[in-house]
Amino acid sequence: MEFYTLIKTIKHQRPYLIHREFILYTDHDSLKHLNSQSKLDTRHSCWMNYLQQFDFVIRHKSGIENKVVDALSRRPHLLHIFSAHSPGLAARTDQYTDDEDFGTIWDKLQSRITVTGGDYSVRDGYLFYGTRLYIPKGSFREFIITELHGSGLARYFSYDKTYAINANRFYWPRMLKDVHKMVDRCMICQQNKGTKQQAGLYTPLQVPDQSWQHISMDFMLGLPRTARQHDSIMVVVDRF
Repeated sequence: MEFYTLIKTIKHQRPYLIHREFILYTDHDSLKHLNSQSKLDTRHSCWMNYLQQFDFVIRHKSGIENKVVDALSRRPHLLHIFSAHSPGLAARTDQYTDDEDFGTIWDKLQSRITVTGGDYSVRDGYLFYGTRLYIPKGSFREFIITELHGSGLARYFSYDKTYAINANRFYWPRMLKDVHKMVDRCMICQQNKGTKQQAGLYTPLQVPDQSWQHISMDFMLGLPRTARQHDSIMVVVDRF
């Protein structure tokens, strides 16, 4: 545990440590002499003042004795590699051959023929354009746009943001057009977001035939203060 790691740990556990004594075990032997150092720079002295409000003792514990830390951070052969398998995505590899846009490129790559005009490659049975996964034509494109637009951690982004997220991970022709189509069909966006399109011509309001039938109110604020310390005026307009 280094010095700044120590500070971060104590700050995180402050509500539980501020009112009691505790022992802090560390595998850095130099931290035992933290309180006895006479020369400190400005940053270290600031943090040392912060540590004075806690009542604790630092004790050294070598990494061999600290079995928990040793198992988690110093024995990489104990770590497991987790992987996720999506049956729906795996089924898309069968559509590469019949794809009208890149079926020819897929056949050339399968036959180990060099493809010119693009950075295409096959990895684990999937077609990639650069680092982006190519999605064959079908309903799965709409599903991806919908998921990245409003599902999970998404927040019903606009056209540009939704397109940027899709284009960063996936690739297919006319993606921007598909994104615009799906975002326009999003019911949540239609109900909660306004549009900048002009609906039609403005129609005049009905002319009132008596007073106090059509009025409007407004406030004028920030005026110079009067002798009675008033600085606002309420304005009422009667269209009649």
